[in-house]
Amino acid sequence: MNLDTKYFGKIEIDEKNIINFDKGLPGFTDYKQFVILQEAEQNIFMWLQSIDDTNLALAILDVFCILPEYNPDFDDLELKNLEIFSEEEFSVYVVINVSQNIEESTINLKAPIVINKNNKKGEQLILNNNYEIKYKFIKHIKNENS
Repeated sequence: MNLDTKYFGKIEIDEKNIINFDKGLPGFTDYKQFVILQEAEQNIFMWLQSIDDTNLALAILDVFCILPEYNPDFDDLELKNLEIFSEEEFSVYVVINVSQNIEESTINLKAPIVINKNNKKGEQLILNNNYEIKYKFIKHIKNENS
């Protein structure tokens, strides 16, 4: 399938990689289908690109790449709704709020995006915990590269 994207231009994607968000995403409830795009495999930064709107692409990353101690306490019912029954079946991403000053960029630890790897169902879940909505994460990347 050909897809017009915000950052990669026109590309070919495999329809098996389309992720379905039955409820959409908070603030984007009309958009239900997305695909994850990554410039290079070793790059931790990715884009959650809307299939329906070329201009809708959210910067995301796999939270465990920079915060292996991150321990979201997901509600069993939410995971069951995504047909997730074990930890091996899903991936967890966080949305990046990119700032002009990279040091001020943040990730949203309070509302991770959970994706079932098998059936490609996804949802952004709001956690009932003390995780930050605007967590400055650049220090973790710098420490990793030091």
